[in-house]
Amino acid sequence: MGFLYEFNWILKLSDLDENNVCAGNTYSFTKHGVRAYPIDMPIDLVNKNWEVVAKCTISRITITSQATSGEYHVIEVYDKQTRKCLSEQWRDFLKITKKIENITDYSQIHIT
Repeated sequence: MGFLYEFNWILKLSDLDENNVCAGNTYSFTKHGVRAYPIDMPIDLVNKNWEVVAKCTISRITITSQATSGEYHVIEVYDKQTRKCLSEQWRDFLKITKKIENITDYSQIHIT
């Protein structure tokens, strides 16, 4: 018997409202499951399609047996070119990790 504990180096949010993501603002999040995030270290903020939107830091997390919640602070909202380049890197990572050469719907890809 074990305890599933994920270590996450990105913050992937299915319900991310990209139009309201602003550098300098702090937002709340809740994710299903027990997760560990680096605190006060820059990580990528990613939408449900594995598109990188911004650079953020997580300032605090609260872990329960069912969920992890916390706050993140947006450092920088990426420009279109940077977003495309970083998104391609994360998507290549997914292809290697999942051993799938052609992924057509990234919203259905999860790493656990």
